[in-house]
Order: sequence, then structure tokens, then C-alpha cells
Amino acid sequence: MIASTGVHRGTGDRKRRVRLDTLCKRTTGAVAVSGRDPPQPGAPSAPVSAEQRIDDLRARLRDVEERERRLRLALLVSDDEIWEYAVAEDRIAFEHEITGGAAPGRRGAASAGRSSPPTSTAVRGTLKLAEFVATIHPDHRDALRNAFAALVQARSDFEAVTIRRQRRGGGWVWVQLHGRVASCDAEGRPSTLVGSARDITGMQHNADRLRLALKAAGEELWEWDLASNRNRRENPLLHTLDAAYAHEPATDVFMRLCHPDDLTRIHQIFLDVRAGRQREFHVAYRSRGPQGSWRWMDAHGCGVDLDDQGRPTRVIGTNRDITELKEGEQRLRTVLWGSGAELWDIDFVAGNFHRSHMLPGLKINALGDTLSFADLMSRVSPEHAGMIHDAMVAQVKGLSEKFEVWFRLEAEDGLWRWLYSHGKVSERGPDGRALRMAGTLHDVSAMKKIEDELRVLNEQLEQRVAERTAELTGANAELNLTIQRLDETRAQLVESEKMASLGSLVAGVSHEINTPLGVGITGASQLLEEIDALNRDLAAGSVDPHLLRERAALMHECGELVQRSLLRTDKLVRSFKQVAVKQSVESPRRFVVREVIDAALLPFSGLLAHGGHVVAVEGANTIELDSYANALQQVLTALLANSLEHAKVPEKSLAIAIRVLDAGEDVAIDYRDDGAGMQREVRLRIFDPFFTTRRSHGSLGLGMHIVYNLVTQRLAGRIRCDSEPGGGARFTIRLPRRAPDA
Repeated sequence: MIASTGVHRGTGDRKRRVRLDTLCKRTTGAVAVSGRDPPQPGAPSAPVSAEQRIDDLRARLRDVEERERRLRLALLVSDDEIWEYAVAEDRIAFEHEITGGAAPGRRGAASAGRSSPPTSTAVRGTLKLAEFVATIHPDHRDALRNAFAALVQARSDFEAVTIRRQRRGGGWVWVQLHGRVASCDAEGRPSTLVGSARDITGMQHNADRLRLALKAAGEELWEWDLASNRNRRENPLLHTLDAAYAHEPATDVFMRLCHPDDLTRIHQIFLDVRAGRQREFHVAYRSRGPQGSWRWMDAHGCGVDLDDQGRPTRVIGTNRDITELKEGEQRLRTVLWGSGAELWDIDFVAGNFHRSHMLPGLKINALGDTLSFADLMSRVSPEHAGMIHDAMVAQVKGLSEKFEVWFRLEAEDGLWRWLYSHGKVSERGPDGRALRMAGTLHDVSAMKKIEDELRVLNEQLEQRVAERTAELTGANAELNLTIQRLDETRAQLVESEKMASLGSLVAGVSHEINTPLGVGITGASQLLEEIDALNRDLAAGSVDPHLLRERAALMHECGELVQRSLLRTDKLVRSFKQVAVKQSVESPRRFVVREVIDAALLPFSGLLAHGGHVVAVEGANTIELDSYANALQQVLTALLANSLEHAKVPEKSLAIAIRVLDAGEDVAIDYRDDGAGMQREVRLRIFDPFFTTRRSHGSLGLGMHIVYNLVTQRLAGRIRCDSEPGGGARFTIRLPRRAPDA
């Protein structure tokens, strides 16, 4: 193997020089050392001496050795390996073994402090082709055999193949192998193959990392060789189509898969790139998917490896499937169409204002869907331009939560259209500077027109309200005057009612008192007449004992009549005095309601037991009142007396129920019996004074009136009567827990 750049003149080096000279002949067109110069066209032939020929041969040998030295230096710098395959001998020889890292001349300081990279391949010197193939990774052996077979069988004059070769000490090295035919035999068959091998392990690892990055990003890397019209793809997006069109020209495949509506546009872009008129491009188009559906692709590309005329020989780029993005965009457009809104996007870096689904009828539409911000502001109503600028600056600086403005924009008919826009910054740079801002634009002219109409209507309404208010004020004044008159009339009616009630009371009292008084007066007059007659007889001395006894009996009868009349009158007066409930001097006190009920039942115990009547008392035994116990006892006594006197049904015992209930701030007493009940007209007048249905039985008609006055005045409560004929009677009493003057 070659270990230095010096020239060796040993016998073994002659073969190397022949191989190198052959390589130089292939690469530089040098003429091999043949012992005589080739004839120069048109040059006259001249005799050449032996010494001159020896000098020429020595000069040529020195030239070959110098060329060999330079080639060795180039090999050391490039870290490439040279190989030569002799077809007849089936032997392949290697020069300058691959080290698997930087060339020795390039390592030096770069590898200081680090261990040297291991020797790369397990191939040295000269060996059989089969022995060399055995050092190749099994996955790549067929590819290597096919490449050598193509060269040996003269099916190709140049082959390139990427393989993995065994690393000395274990592992594999990625190698890119190039080879071509160096010489042929007399029959024109290849006899010698020469070539080079380069370690591309680092490049392959980078390619693997790039492939993983593409897979993670969901992008496809493609490379279009314009000379061969072939397209090489990494991480293909449409996998099933990759194999189907792998051997067809790239242009034919693209024309077959591209959507007809996009084909002309894409074709023109590729023509511009191929002609050198356009270096880079970015385009979205539709391509047919595996199931025949159309998929949206986003392609970025660039022409590279320019020729002498500045035209690219290759185009490389990436593809990204943006079908979901386009479908989302279409859904957004549908939503915008349904809402009648326009979508806008501001690129602060480029200074562009882009519009999507433009609102119809605006004069600014003539400028297209992409315009400068200055062009937009020039179409805005002057009184709103400053407001838009301030709102935009506040959003860009992060001083507002969102951008929101109402403004007018000039329409195609020369009028002004009201628009409403809102949006926010959608992208900021690392330094917080706003890069993009997006939002929507709505035509609110109809709404503004309605607002104007509503404002006019409100103004008219306010005027109508003012007029109506004035009318209502006058009506209220009249109504207040009427109410005042009604109050006066009501007061007069109340006074009249009081006087009528008082008159009715006085008339009732007079009627009740006049009868016993009249009887008493008559009896007293008769008694006086009898006394006068007796005195006259005594004075005349003509007293008849029999007549005296008759007169004495008559006088006794008159005295009893007068006494009964006076007693009835006294009873009437005392009952009348009970109507005025405030005549009592009882003081309020705290008492248990159940104890008062028991006290009221005590006087009736004999009467109840004699008639077989039953009284049931229900409710809590701890409910208390801070009120007048005697007044409540008097009320319960009157209710019991009323039931026993008026509610009795022949041959039937009464069932009386008294329930005491807690009603929050009040106490409810529910008194009911199952007696005869009463007619509606009787129920409505039951609390009237001197109203009774048993006047012939000596009833005065003041008992229930006294109950009403005690409950409503003395006890500050309410009482209600409910009754139907044959359904008994029910009295509901609600009393405050504390009397007002307690």
C-alpha cells in the first residue's frame, strides 16, 4: 500500500504506475509510455537518434512520476480510494485505503486530544472480486454485482452505486462507488475497469436525520434531474403512486397526477425555473391521491447546479399535504359566506393587507385582494382614519385586548358604507414585536340605517313622551283632586256610617230597653193606683178583707213585673257596656294558650257531659302569647256558648274541635263544630250588633259582636267565619304573639 508521496522505482511500483498512468490517461488524456512518440499530424518525419529517444523516454517517465505524485496528493486530500479491476484475471486492486474519517493530512490539529478514527474497511491490496463482494453488506451485494456486470458486458460505460462495506473491527461503512471502462481488448471487450470509492457515512447519517425530520414534519423531499427527467423522492406522501410511476418521466407523471385546473399554472412556473427566469417558487396545487381523491399540496422549490447559461440542471424542493388546512379554509370561507363577513390578514413584515371573501360593492375591491395598508387608509372616511390608526397601534403594542372599530368606507356608487371590524395580533416575534394580525370585516350599513331610524324614532318618542307626560301630569292633578274629593266623600260616608251604626245601636238599645221599661212603668202605675185605692178605703174605714187580699195579690204581681223589667234593663245595660272593650283595666301578660282554653272549658264541663258533647283540643301545649288572657277566654267562652245554644241538632251530640297552630309571627286558633250550620245571609251578619235568630228565646244578639270587637280591637287580631247549612261552623282566629300595647 502507498504510505507516502515519494516516488518509488521498485519493480512492484511499475505496475502501480501503469495503473495510475491508465487512470491519468482516462482523466487527463495523457499518452501512455510506449517507447516512441505518436506521429504528429502534418509533421515531417525525421530520423531520431537512440540517445535522443532515451532522453525523451526519461523525460516522459519523469512526467509520469510527477503526475503520479500529484495524483497521490489529490487522493490524500480527498480521502478517496482508487481501485482497478482486471477482467481477465478477475482481480481488483485498491490504492489509498479509506480511513473512515478525515484524511491524514486533514486531521492533524482537528483531532488533537482525541483518539484517531478507526481504520475503515477490511479490504487491502489485491483480491478476487468474490472476496471483495464478501466484505459488502448482504443487502447491497446484488447492486454491486449488477454494476460490475453492466460495465464488463459493455452495457454501460459508467456506473455509480452506494453500498455498505465491512469496517475493520466490526460495523459498516457507507461507501459511494464510481467506476468506468478504462481499456478494451482487441475485440473491443472491456479488459480493465477503474474507479474510486468515497466514505459517505457522515453524509448518509445526515440523510437519515433529514429523512426523520421530513417524516416528523410530514413533508416530502423531491429532486428533479432535468437532464434525465427523473424525479427522486424521500419520504413520499402518496406512497401507492410512488411505485406505479417510478420508471416514467417526471413531467409525464406530474401531468397525469396534477389537477387540470392547476396544470397550466404549475407548468408555467416550471418553465420559468428551467429557463432561469425564476430561481425559487412556492405554489399550492392539487394532486391525485391513492384512492383517486384530490389532495392539496404545498410545494417549495429551487433550481440548483446552474450550467454555463445560468439555467439549473436540477430542481429540489419539498411537498407538504395541506388538504386538511384547505378543507378548514373552505369551511371558514363557507362560514364567512354564511355570515357575510370578510377575512383580513396584515403582514407587518411585508407591509401587505390581504383580504379573503371580499365584501361586494366596495371601491377598494378594484385594488385586488392584496394591497398596502396605506391604500386601505386612503379609502377610509377621513374622520375615522385616526381612530383606526390609534386602535391598531394599541393592539400592536399590547395595550388593548382586541382591535375593534366602526368606520365608513367608500363604495362603488360613491356613497359611504358603514363597516365593523375586529381582530387581534396572531403572531409575534421573539422580541414581542407584532408580525401578523388577522380579523374580520362586516358590512353594518343596514344596521346603522336601522340605528339612525331608531334614533329618530327615539327622538320623536321622547317628544311624544314629553307631551304625554304633560298630559299625564294634568290628568294626575285632576285624578289627585278627584281622589281628594273621594277621600272627603269617603270620610263623610264613614261618618255617616258611624252615625248610622250609632243610630242603629242606639235604636236597638232603645228598643230593647223601652220594652222592659214600658212594662215596668205600667206595672208601677198600676201599683200606685192600687195603693191610692187602698189608701182611700182605709181613710173611709171601709176595708173589705177579701178585696184587700185581692189588691195585695195584684200589688205583689205589679211589684214582680216591675222587678223583672228592671233586672232585664240592668242586664241590657251591662251587656251594652261590654261592647266597649276598652273599658277593661286588664294588663297584658305572657300566658300559654292551652291553659286559657282549659279555663274557658271548665264552666261548661257539666253541660257538655250532660248533653254528651265532645270537645277535642289539638296543637302544641307550649305556644304562648303576650296579650290579654281574660279577653281571649271571654272570646272562647262566647264561641262555646254560641255552639251550645245555636248549633245543636235534635237527638245529636256536638263535636267541637279547637286547634292551636304556630303561624310564624302569629298564632292561629281554629274553632269548629259539626252543628246545624247557618245560611249565607246569617253568616254575613253574624258579627252585627243585636243580630240574633233566637230573639224569642231571650237572645240579645250581642255575643258574636262582642267576640268580633275583642278579637279585632283588644287582641289586635282577625276573625273569620265559614259555614254552610248542615255543615257546621268554623271560626278562624289569628292573633299576634305580642299585643301592640303589651
